[in-house]
Amino acid sequence: MVAVYILLVLMSPALAGIVFWFLLEWRKHSGGGKETVRLRQELEALRRDYAQLKADHTDMLLGLNAAVSRLDARLDQLTGIEEPAAEPPRQEPRQRQL
Repeated sequence: MVAVYILLVLMSPALAGIVFWFLLEWRKHSGGGKETVRLRQELEALRRDYAQLKADHTDMLLGLNAAVSRLDARLDQLTGIEEPAAEPPRQEPRQRQL
């Protein structure tokens, strides 16, 4: 029984140190809620920026496509090339069924 008391006396500072270290680490990480909120806000801002950039990029591509179409039509007009008229769809003669 005396040996148990001696072990407890020797181990209590180490045990207290471990508990104290655990409490410090826990307190350090408990402030992570603020960091999480900040990161969520930053992620949301990045998503908004990406959506805006994507919309701008799409608008730019549509504008370029329209400009190329206008330039193509103007070039055809200057060179005298006309668009071929669309041919009416050909109707195949009906085949008799036996």
